[in-house]
Amino acid sequence: MWVLFSNAAGPNTKGCYDPSLYPDLFILVDGEYVPDPDGLLADAVEITEEQHQQHISVRLRIDPETRIASEYVEPDSTLLLGAKSDQRKRITRARNAAISGGVNHAGYDWDTDDVSRGYLTGAVANVNAGIPLSEDFTWTTADDSDVPMDAAGLIALGAAVTRHVNTQHVKSRILKAQIEAVEIPAGGTIDDAVAALELITW
Repeated sequence: MWVLFSNAAGPNTKGCYDPSLYPDLFILVDGEYVPDPDGLLADAVEITEEQHQQHISVRLRIDPETRIASEYVEPDSTLLLGAKSDQRKRITRARNAAISGGVNHAGYDWDTDDVSRGYLTGAVANVNAGIPLSEDFTWTTADDSDVPMDAAGLIALGAAVTRHVNTQHVKSRILKAQIEAVEIPAGGTIDDAVAALELITW
């Protein structure tokens, strides 16, 4: 059994094709199966079973000049893009955690998770629409204490939470701009750039 490798990787083959399993991709020439020159495997080359097993764990690519299949090494530019993407995701997770981490206002700690912010936004909207609060209206703190609240106090709390959320977004944008500015230094390596990225933390 022999396997051909093609840069045109299929969804299940990772670029490796056995003629006995994919006969439609081959034609018979002088008693031997060869890749159909007009088909998907026009650029295919024969690889050994050992290379096939290697390809299961690493990526192989065909050199367009030598027509030899060898281990594919991601260019540093691609690795840097991936490292930046990973670091941006870490910043986003940290930002979201900070947004939901609560805020101190008027001497109390208040919840700022998505649900709590939604309730507060709705309550403030009602006040702004002229719907009066009951005389015994309260708002619950992060430690489940009920604090008496009038319309002005509720609006002020809403504004404090909005400032809190915006502060986290501003910080996130600054850090992500720093991430985008990281490049592989002259005379340096991708490892130097990755190390610089890892210094950009929340």
